[in-house]
Amino acid sequence: MTSLSRQQIEERIQAEGTNLSLAGEDLSGLDLSNLELSGSDFSGANLKGVNLKDAQLRDTNLSGANLEEANLSKANLSKANFSQARLDGANLSNAYLLQANLSEVNLSGLNLSLAKLDGVIMSGANLQGANLDRAFAIRANLRQANLSQANLSQADFKNADLSEANLTEANMQATFLEGANLSGTDLRQARCQEANLRLSIYDEQTRWDNDFDPVAAGAVRKKKKKWLGLFLLVTIGMIFILSACQAKPDEAPTAIPSPTRPITAPRNENVEALNAAQAALAEVDFGFAPLLLDDEARIIIETQPGVEIARLTYPQQPADPAAWATVDSFVSAYGVRQVLLGSPQVGRVALGMLTFPASVGQAAENVEHIAAWVTFADRSRAIVDLTPLSTNFAPRHTPGQMLTDPNQLEAIFTDRRTGVLLNQLQPMTTIEQDDQLYYLLAKVIVSYDSYEFSLRTHPVKPADPMTPMEIRPGASVGVKINRDEFAALQKLLIEDGLSAFDENPNLLLHDGSTDQTLIEIQNEHLDLLWHLITKFEHQPPDSSIPTATPTITPTPSPTLTPIPTATPRRLPLVTS
Repeated sequence: MTSLSRQQIEERIQAEGTNLSLAGEDLSGLDLSNLELSGSDFSGANLKGVNLKDAQLRDTNLSGANLEEANLSKANLSKANFSQARLDGANLSNAYLLQANLSEVNLSGLNLSLAKLDGVIMSGANLQGANLDRAFAIRANLRQANLSQANLSQADFKNADLSEANLTEANMQATFLEGANLSGTDLRQARCQEANLRLSIYDEQTRWDNDFDPVAAGAVRKKKKKWLGLFLLVTIGMIFILSACQAKPDEAPTAIPSPTRPITAPRNENVEALNAAQAALAEVDFGFAPLLLDDEARIIIETQPGVEIARLTYPQQPADPAAWATVDSFVSAYGVRQVLLGSPQVGRVALGMLTFPASVGQAAENVEHIAAWVTFADRSRAIVDLTPLSTNFAPRHTPGQMLTDPNQLEAIFTDRRTGVLLNQLQPMTTIEQDDQLYYLLAKVIVSYDSYEFSLRTHPVKPADPMTPMEIRPGASVGVKINRDEFAALQKLLIEDGLSAFDENPNLLLHDGSTDQTLIEIQNEHLDLLWHLITKFEHQPPDSSIPTATPTITPTPSPTLTPIPTATPRRLPLVTS
């Protein structure tokens, strides 16, 4: 194959743009530093010894390429595909590899010091002996990766997935692993005493040194899932106990002519039907965070009569709710309905919509929640809520609206398979800490001259058979920006990666509770706010809509008043 020169490549960039087709080309030894080659196809190309320092290589296809001894220092390789690429001896120090695909790639012994690896996919990768000193790997996927003897000194793995990874003999001096998934991870001889393991998750398969106490270091043991049958049997037992404790009637009681059916315990077949629903959805997570973090997720603006609305779009989810990776309360309840309607023990399943007030400061908004109301063939009933916001199958829910029309339910589910509107608070995830559940919600408001992105955290008391769910006063953090300044803000956040808010805290607007735990949880999940902004597709305002700011209806209360609209933040003068 013909070898190209730098000059020829520059001429092609001028003529064709940056997304060149260079598949299979021999570019070995070339100096391509500082070139803009984003979107180009280098699949199968020979890039041995090439100098790509400071080059722009976003969304490039490097699958099967030979990058041995290549200089990729400070190159922007965000979302690049390295599938089956060879990187022996390559220099990746200070490289930007945000959300890049390096799954099962051999990176052993390479220099990735100070690399930006936020959201990178390195599942099954070989990083034995690699240098990740001070690297940023927030929410990175390192499942089953080999990091044995790697230098992880001062690296940031916050909320990263290191499940089943090999970290034996790794240097973990001041390594930040807060919220990381360490299920099944081998951490023997890894100097865990010097790492920050606060809120990291481990299980019985995680291997530590015998003298190391993960709980004392702040790690949290993963809890096993509970089965619905256990809760059902407990509740049945309570019914019988309460019945036995009732006062005895007179010896000759007067018969009471009443059509009311006596309370009967559900039959075992009903328990099996409920267990089948729980088992079908047992591995499904709750909240839209995983879908927001998907590489293909985008936030678009939809124009509806008189208003512009932000919509989170993501790859189409399966027709079977049980096959989703994560769900909201509607999809969870819809999935319960689908499973139970296939059981001969079930006569009818309706979905009930509830609203709960959630206040921040002096203003409150309603949060919607959906559960399933089940009527069995024997006319016994159950309320099924499989979300973390309910302690068991029989929460004390009082619906404000019942959804019974199959066509309406199917239409909502079909729409939810590809996206969800963000003009109202939507669930992102839940966090359990110190026996307290916290609810994270997100919202995006589009007005004629500004955008407002917000992330809220609320303590929650889950519903149980005796008391309804309660969303307690919380805290919010967000960014409000003029539309004509949004492009500059988005560029700044993309360039700085997930640490952008650490470097530019003045961009953030805070409101509500100053509880330290709430603030810490919010700070740990600022990456969600980052994704809301960086995946937002800006467009000029619709001139036919003079003002598009939705009005928030406060929850009726004599004490709650709306907070005055905050002034949009201006970009910092210095953004280096």
